[in-house]
Amino acid sequence: VRTPQFGVFLTEGEEGEESEIAIGGYNAARTLDPLTWAPVAQPEHGYWQVNILAIRVGGVELDFCKDGKCRGVVDTGTSHLGIPAPHDKEVAALLTRPAGDYLDCRLIDAPTLEIEIPGRVLALRPEDYMRRMP
Repeated sequence: VRTPQFGVFLTEGEEGEESEIAIGGYNAARTLDPLTWAPVAQPEHGYWQVNILAIRVGGVELDFCKDGKCRGVVDTGTSHLGIPAPHDKEVAALLTRPAGDYLDCRLIDAPTLEIEIPGRVLALRPEDYMRRMP
């Protein structure tokens, strides 16, 4: 292994693209922006956890990360975002929109969800955090 890294590229298979895992580095052709390295918080817990400096919905910063204790787990094994129970209803209310006639919630006009980690703001559009209705 060249370096102690790995890269994961996930796709829905559009235009013949296939998902891939690169061991010992990453495939630079699969990145849209330069990579940002965030330090692992509390590595003694044994999973990849990063500090979250702020969470914003539609540009408005939520109160619950202002104490500096927010952390998020980076997990390629799930397609969902987890929000701690004391705050899940607040975040869901801010992101939820009526679906109307849409079967695909990713097409609804909804706010951007921003997660700020050291060195980067991850901006998730509705097509990133919503899914097609069952």
